[in-house]
Amino acid sequence: MEKMARMLETYRKACAWFLEQAETLNTTSRAKLNRETYRRACELFDLNRATLQCAMLKALSAYRSYLSRTKNGKKSSLPKFDSIQYISCRQAHGSLSFPSPPAGVR
Repeated sequence: MEKMARMLETYRKACAWFLEQAETLNTTSRAKLNRETYRRACELFDLNRATLQCAMLKALSAYRSYLSRTKNGKKSSLPKFDSIQYISCRQAHGSLSFPSPPAGVR
């Protein structure tokens, strides 16, 4: 359970980091964000490649949503990844889905 809690926290941090990188690079392009950040992300976060890619895509989706709402004149603020509500983890022998983090993980 502790290992899962650490992985969820690492995933949350990766999402926040990718969001910051997308904003810094001013991009919503998956290819550009991947090209510019992926090697560094592998060094920073102890996640398998599939989970790291999921974090990048989740961050891009949140950033695109923010930009779309702002462009349409709706009140919006940059997303924050304070907690993760859903995560799908792919491992070598299958996948796991967690509806919310374990108690005490935020």
